[in-house]
Amino acid sequence: PSASQIGRGLNREGVAQWRRYTAELAPVARIAEPWVQRFGYPPTPGGAASGTGASLSRVLDEIGRDLQGGRLAGAMKRAQDALAVGHVHPLLHRLRGVLAQQEGWLETAIADFEAALSLGGEDAAVLNALGLAMARADRLAEGLQKIDRAIALQPNFAAFHYNRGWTLEAMGELRPAREAYERAVALDPRNAQALGALANLSARAGDWEGTQVTATRALAVDAGLPAAGVALARAQLA
Repeated sequence: PSASQIGRGLNREGVAQWRRYTAELAPVARIAEPWVQRFGYPPTPGGAASGTGASLSRVLDEIGRDLQGGRLAGAMKRAQDALAVGHVHPLLHRLRGVLAQQEGWLETAIADFEAALSLGGEDAAVLNALGLAMARADRLAEGLQKIDRAIALQPNFAAFHYNRGWTLEAMGELRPAREAYERAVALDPRNAQALGALANLSARAGDWEGTQVTATRALAVDAGLPAAGVALARAQLA
């Protein structure tokens, strides 16, 4: 089995426990850390984490200030450190899930988003993030279910419909994927990703006029969007 399959089958909190006992495990921390990472868990910066002594309320206040100040990376780092020393809160799992997803630790991100939902109840943004992580981990049908639930809770958010379209396209369901992208554009006419995806679908269908129109719209919003640039080039070559 792959490392991610092993990681999925392990008790996540059990694997993380060793980081809470820094003093006792210091002699083996450098040996244990790479194996914990290999099983699908994000690395602890600087080795095993030590207790911060900060209360949960203080940690959440600091994270709130980071988020208000646009310091997402700092907020994610605080959440990761807080969870490593034993704090529990849905926001901590949500932020660590975002960090894990950015770093490609998809099964870890899935576990964190599921923990956030378990602790904090249904949240459209977390359901969407969970669905996208599942889809990227080749769990497409499960991911689509989560994204659909997010849309049911918040039907007018364009990004959710774009993610639905991306998942459906990965499943080979091109017609419903196009409908999802079109819904995203209807909700947000400047959604460059959805426009680029529509241009790509038009190119796949050989609709070169539609490809040029949609790709040009996408590039007017984001001149460096790869999907739109490639689709437009294909149309011009055709």
